[in-house]
Amino acid sequence: MKKAFTFMLVFMLASTSFAKKNPLVGVWQQVRQVENGFVTLGPGGKVFLPDGRLFGYSLYPSDFEHYEEYNFEPWLFADYEVTSDSTYTEQISLHNDKGWETTLNFTYKLLNSRTLYAFYEHTNSDGTKQVIHDLWIKAVYDKKTEKMIFKKVDANWNEYFEKAKKQYGRE
Repeated sequence: MKKAFTFMLVFMLASTSFAKKNPLVGVWQQVRQVENGFVTLGPGGKVFLPDGRLFGYSLYPSDFEHYEEYNFEPWLFADYEVTSDSTYTEQISLHNDKGWETTLNFTYKLLNSRTLYAFYEHTNSDGTKQVIHDLWIKAVYDKKTEKMIFKKVDANWNEYFEKAKKQYGRE
């Protein structure tokens, strides 16, 4: 009994430690362009939940003044796994473009605590391959706000998923 308790304690501490070290957990907004020191954000965003689910949302820059309402339009549902300190995978279960419902293997680097660079090789429908480069910035820095977003996405996951399936003709 004592060994089982010790094992469980070590397992829980190790799990907690990993969750804290996952650099992807958070709310990210895709950078569309960087020019002359100015950053232009695109509408694509991702919420990497601590439990390994990934929610892709669209929020256009003109909507940023209403960001706190979190009325995001979903475009991506996936599970993700950090596989090393520089790689992770996305297992995409629903995407607004069916051709992207696949497993993607990313290489990533945190350029600083608020900037994520990632790239992956994508095979197009015609068989050609291309490397896709993404630059993301942390869209939410406040831990309280981040937890509110996580809670909203988690609580509405199934509803968002069903809505997206209808919207993208996957019923």
